[in-house]
Amino acid sequence: MMSEAIFNAVQFAIVMSAMWSLNDAAGNEEDNHIATACVGRCDFSYSMDCPRGKRVAPRDLTYHAKETSTQCPAIKQNPDIICQSSEECCGYNGGDCGQPFSYSKVFDVFNNCSGYQNCGWFRAESVDFGTHCSYRNHSNYVAASYSCIREETFIDICSEASRQGKSVSLLYNGSVYRGAIGNPQVCHCIITTSDCDSPARLKFRVIDLRLHSFNDIASCEPHSLVMLQDTATSQSLRCQPNFFQKGFRDVFYSSSPYVRVSLYNQPGMYPTQVWLEVTAKLSTVDVIVTCGSSQPENVLLCGNDLPLYSEDYENKTSTISSGQGH
Repeated sequence: MMSEAIFNAVQFAIVMSAMWSLNDAAGNEEDNHIATACVGRCDFSYSMDCPRGKRVAPRDLTYHAKETSTQCPAIKQNPDIICQSSEECCGYNGGDCGQPFSYSKVFDVFNNCSGYQNCGWFRAESVDFGTHCSYRNHSNYVAASYSCIREETFIDICSEASRQGKSVSLLYNGSVYRGAIGNPQVCHCIITTSDCDSPARLKFRVIDLRLHSFNDIASCEPHSLVMLQDTATSQSLRCQPNFFQKGFRDVFYSSSPYVRVSLYNQPGMYPTQVWLEVTAKLSTVDVIVTCGSSQPENVLLCGNDLPLYSEDYENKTSTISSGQGH
């Protein structure tokens, strides 16, 4: 059981995480939404929907408990048979008690939603808050926050393609290779700023980093990793069972205007999904991304080319798991 202090800290982290994420999103003109659903037999399901030309990027999924009132009384019977008012009882409020979904449940939702135009419907479940929420002992609604990202910013990490913009999404969708197992391979993307002479550097955020074996959060292949490498530093992102990074978390700041991203994968086997966002630290500067299954050539190369990552180089790099923040 969580202590009350820890529970309150978790609640505060949920609220602040949502605020920070939405502030970052506003700076990048993301289209943000919160979907909610009631526990019970009325208004009990939620979906994530984006307009044509945009794709769902899930952020946080949370069980909530709202303060009791005349319009929204305490649940004293089987929660599956009650009928709550979605307007009175299930609208998101930052002051409501909150508890995040388990990673395994989040993984399942991401499988159905991440990178799609829409997904649902998911039924709201009630969880026991014990005595740590002064409003209720059990959650009475769930909330799912997500962003809608423009498709025109996407580039497949294993494609032979280029993309330029204020923000570019690097994507690998393991479901594309479902049922067709290929040989292990390495796919690369070269990223530069559009102005090599500016002080702008590159910022990477994790939207969805499920490096696990296809659709199995408990299974991690040792060769499944993402390597981020600039002219001075490098960092490897690895799989950790039952955890993964998500929700637009900062993961890498470059020390130069040039970064190579390498994805070690085996089509049909691993990873499940990789979705990274890259932007320049100056809003007036674009990023230019060129990807390929072999060594891609960027039309604008800021600085000297980098040696390809090798197993011998691994000991010189910093490593974080896909379940840790940065």
